[in-house]
Amino acid sequence: MGNLLLILGALLLLVPAARHAYEELAYRRQAEMPPPSPVMMFDETAPAEERPGAADGTAGTGGGAGATGPGAATAPDGGAGSAAAGVTPLYHIAIPRFGVTYAVGDGVDNAVLEQGPGHYPQTVLPGEVGNAALAGHRTLRGRPSFFYHLDRLEPGDLLLVHYPDRSLTFVVERVFVTDPYDLSVIDPTDQPTLTLTTCDPPGSDEMRLIVQARLQSPLVGMAPPN
Repeated sequence: MGNLLLILGALLLLVPAARHAYEELAYRRQAEMPPPSPVMMFDETAPAEERPGAADGTAGTGGGAGATGPGAATAPDGGAGSAAAGVTPLYHIAIPRFGVTYAVGDGVDNAVLEQGPGHYPQTVLPGEVGNAALAGHRTLRGRPSFFYHLDRLEPGDLLLVHYPDRSLTFVVERVFVTDPYDLSVIDPTDQPTLTLTTCDPPGSDEMRLIVQARLQSPLVGMAPPN
């Protein structure tokens, strides 16, 4: 019994020491990181006005995102792609593999991404020649996670983009993880390309999960969501 009590006492002393060491390592790691990219990096918790690029507009325009009604979809943790009142989304994106459709807002700041995926304003619209890029949350603990299962997409999967007057289909070509400062993933392309970006792993901004798809053809006879 005496030995057991000694072991328990030693464990009680080691727990706070281990926690302190972990926090110290995390702090040093954060201090050594380069400054965040104003394009790819967005803080999952900070107010929109405190995010990089908010002052000069490079972080996004803060438009609405999401939709209610027939086109609405619920994120894996219960977050819904519902637009703010009176705000019209740029377009809708459907991911048939997951059976979800989200309205896409204008910008990639938190005001937009709390409601649904957001369109990088410095990129073309889907279907135009170039690289149309979107960002979406992949957070945890009750926060929005519209792109939570994005890592399950595979080459050959479809991404559908719906405008009020037409619909387009994109075919996934690549799914990969890259450095959060790798801005090449949203560089212009010489053909209509669709790029989805989100955090990896979920709830962390350590890396970026990227899905790149190429325009296949317009969808004939498929009505866009209301």
